[in-house]
Amino acid sequence: MRNNSIKNANDAMKNNQDVYLNYQNLMIEQEVSQEAVRRGFCERLDVSHQLLNVRRAILIKAMKDEIFRQIPNPQITELHVYYQDNLSRFTVPDTFKLSIFELDPSNNKLMSIASNMNNNNSIEIDKLVQTGAKQLIKNTDNNWFTEKQMNKSICYHRQLSPPFSTKT
Repeated sequence: MRNNSIKNANDAMKNNQDVYLNYQNLMIEQEVSQEAVRRGFCERLDVSHQLLNVRRAILIKAMKDEIFRQIPNPQITELHVYYQDNLSRFTVPDTFKLSIFELDPSNNKLMSIASNMNNNNSIEIDKLVQTGAKQLIKNTDNNWFTEKQMNKSICYHRQLSPPFSTKT
């Protein structure tokens, strides 16, 4: 029976490069381990301390693997519920491309033009600036902001709907 298992192992090594490489590595490790014992490394305190740490890490990993194998895989419905309950962890916040203006609330004409704007039309922006609005940031490809980054005391023009909003 032993001869049969040796023959099977030899056949597996001939047919599979990975099995052969694993066998080679095991043989090298065995030779190195035996030489370390002959040289008395196992008796050194630093080596025995490292061996204990490695042994502990291996046992902990084995325990974790065993525990995780016992936990059943979640059902699709459970995954959907978890995703919906934790949507903010899986999505980025809405972003807005902005042209930011400083408006004088006492300038009624300016406030009227600003409240009637409905898109990022350059003519409307020019009219807003000509009426007294100070443009702080122009709408360019680099000006994407989240709602949390916007200063609520500044009137802003959103590219997304609602197209224009004033916040005071």
